[in-house]
Amino acid sequence: MSPSDIISSEVGVRLIASLYVWLNPRRLGRLFDSGGTFILPDTNLKVPDVSFVRAQCLKKSVRYFGKLVPDLVV
Repeated sequence: MSPSDIISSEVGVRLIASLYVWLNPRRLGRLFDSGGTFILPDTNLKVPDVSFVRAQCLKKSVRYFGKLVPDLVV
């Protein structure tokens, strides 16, 4: 995938910031940027620009590739 332009990058940052401000006080789960890799049940790797995973779906350890399907991807 080619790099995004600065407008696309800004849109991603604004989306992450808005979601974080809403989600964090409610402790509903965690947000991930484009560095977060997810391994889907069919073993495909996906790296969305922005993703959210509900708290109950996350392991306690913070150092792993997510072997799950995120609840929201952008």
